[in-house]
Amino acid sequence: MTKNAAINTMNYVIDVIDTLSMSTCSNTRASSLSGGERKRLCIAVELINNPPILFFDEPTSGLDSQTCFQLLSLLSALAAAGRTVICTIHQPSMKILELFQHLVVLADGRCIYRGGVPQLISYMAQKGLCCPPYHNPADFIMETLLGADKGLLDRLVMGVNNGKSEEWDSVLVQGAQTPSFTANQKSQSAYKISFEEKTQDTPQGKAIP
Repeated sequence: MTKNAAINTMNYVIDVIDTLSMSTCSNTRASSLSGGERKRLCIAVELINNPPILFFDEPTSGLDSQTCFQLLSLLSALAAAGRTVICTIHQPSMKILELFQHLVVLADGRCIYRGGVPQLISYMAQKGLCCPPYHNPADFIMETLLGADKGLLDRLVMGVNNGKSEEWDSVLVQGAQTPSFTANQKSQSAYKISFEEKTQDTPQGKAIP
């Protein structure tokens, strides 16, 4: 490796550390890191190769609610900066759900919804499943699916052709957005990190649960 290449590599590593807010623990052994710091370390390792797509399997498992929000806010900012971020997540709070740009909801290994977060309630209502006011949509979906019979699941799967159809998207986009999904947008924008500012010219990515 040439001297210039080594300098560029070191600068990129420092940039990743700063991006993930890990400067205070950059000289700490991995065994001494907290749960949230270890999750960020895993993300940092993935970012070293500068991949355009990132996959995460339940990145919030074992974390408290505040650390979960900070971690998902970080992934959302990485997506907004130009990367495609795909992750699975179970029982997200409404605050966390709002951080996602695109959802794929699975039941028994089949897709029952694929689209934007603001349209989720409207779509489920069209299928006869009305979420009560002020109820967490993620909890409502899980509660409904746990007691759902095969006929209901089949109808939901057929409604999106098992995730292959977007024919209903134009109808849902025109519908009114549910206030509960937009009330927390300020908390998301408040957590934007320096990485997004450094890559303002890159295309917008997606985060998919």
